[in-house]
Amino acid sequence: MNTRQVRVSILCVCMAFAVFGAGQAAAQTDGVWTNAFGGNWSSPDNWLDGNVATGTTGRAWFTNAIDADCYVNLDASPWTLNSLILGNGGEYAVLITNGTLNLDGPAPTLSVGSTAPPPSAHPSRAQT
Repeated sequence: MNTRQVRVSILCVCMAFAVFGAGQAAAQTDGVWTNAFGGNWSSPDNWLDGNVATGTTGRAWFTNAIDADCYVNLDASPWTLNSLILGNGGEYAVLITNGTLNLDGPAPTLSVGSTAPPPSAHPSRAQT
């Protein structure tokens, strides 16, 4: 391998890391669901500040008040999270449908009936 081939190889590796490695780093995300009407899990429009919950250290918060059942479609399934926190405080349900949601990572947790707001989001910023 000559010097030029080595430089091209290193450049390709760096570019691959920038594209794929950065995505993996960003993929470990906490997310607060804000769409009371439901929608696709993968859509940043459905999450506070566009942070889609994902990754083995990520947590998904479904704690906003809703006025009807909220259907969340697990498009681009499977999804993996560390924690799923459910607690809208009302009589309606959050229904997670059409795919696979895995709880994995350090101390995987499913919390139901939680009234605590997510630590990363101020309640006044959440949309209902």
